[in-house]
Amino acid sequence: MNFRETIKLIYQKKWLIFWVTVLGAVLFFDLAVIQEPEYKASSKVLVVQKQMEGQNVYTLSRTAQYLTQVLEEGIHSDSFFKEVIKSSNRISEDDFAFETDQRRKQWQKTVKVDVLNDLGVMEIDVFYPQKEKSQEINQAIISVLEKQHQLYHGGGQSNAYLFVHPSEQEGLPITVLEAASFGRPLLLSDIEAHKIILEDLPFFFRSKNTKNLKENLESLLKNPQLAQGRNEDLKIYVKSHYNWDKIVESTVLKYT
Repeated sequence: MNFRETIKLIYQKKWLIFWVTVLGAVLFFDLAVIQEPEYKASSKVLVVQKQMEGQNVYTLSRTAQYLTQVLEEGIHSDSFFKEVIKSSNRISEDDFAFETDQRRKQWQKTVKVDVLNDLGVMEIDVFYPQKEKSQEINQAIISVLEKQHQLYHGGGQSNAYLFVHPSEQEGLPITVLEAASFGRPLLLSDIEAHKIILEDLPFFFRSKNTKNLKENLESLLKNPQLAQGRNEDLKIYVKSHYNWDKIVESTVLKYT
């Protein structure tokens, strides 16, 4: 293609070239001027469950993982946002959108939480146009988690008033055993699997019967002494019958 043919082609495509140039200029302006650069501040949090007598490593690991997932959801809640704002005089609600829905979306975009499975570790990344502000928000989140984490998980099963498990079919319900290891009252559906694992120590309601479940809940909530009366027996029973060290030892002996 010679020079004249090139000029002719450019002339024929002049409007296409014009609009492509305009579009490119607009995109460049948007990236360079309108969209502010975002700075990132990161931290990692290790969630460790307070150990109680009779608990094993597996139970502690499962509980820590559960708490980590609960805290991940809590971080993006409105109440957590407000606690972050109150925890630092360098952060204010004016740093975020005024409308509630827009603020929620902005908060979720600002704070990214990644849970490392089976490790009880949260990776927290904060993105904000101002470097100092991103660091301040990150530090405030860590401060709220450290000082007020109970508001968002209730201390796990160890602080629960009552553990309810309305399952209609089970094999070996590990979550029930975990709750029992904390010495928490149990209200279980009266399926065979529930009746076998802890004998008569839990409270039972008729499976698939919501009215009977409601009656039992009301009774246990109104009578704390009744609800708490079997706590120590539950802990002792689980420790003696479902100790993972003993289970591993008996399994090894069986296959060696």
